[in-house]
Amino acid sequence: MDIFGEFNKLVLSYEVGHRKPDPEIYRRALESARTTASRAFYIDDRRDLVDAAAKLGIKGIVFDGDGAFEKIVKELRPCMEFQ
Repeated sequence: MDIFGEFNKLVLSYEVGHRKPDPEIYRRALESARTTASRAFYIDDRRDLVDAAAKLGIKGIVFDGDGAFEKIVKELRPCMEFQ
């Protein structure tokens, strides 16, 4: 499954010159998506990187692999319109 095809915008560290957990990469992602931190979410398998995004007000979800997809859908459902 090519998950990257599901997103309109990608912010790649080598293109913007910042790496996680540098707050600037999260800011660039928000700018690219033309949204605010309160309307964004961030998914990662590392708690420290999710915490770094949360410091900017971005909702974070730790992808832990065990039933992770179902967990993510459940957590995001209230934030999104699912048809």
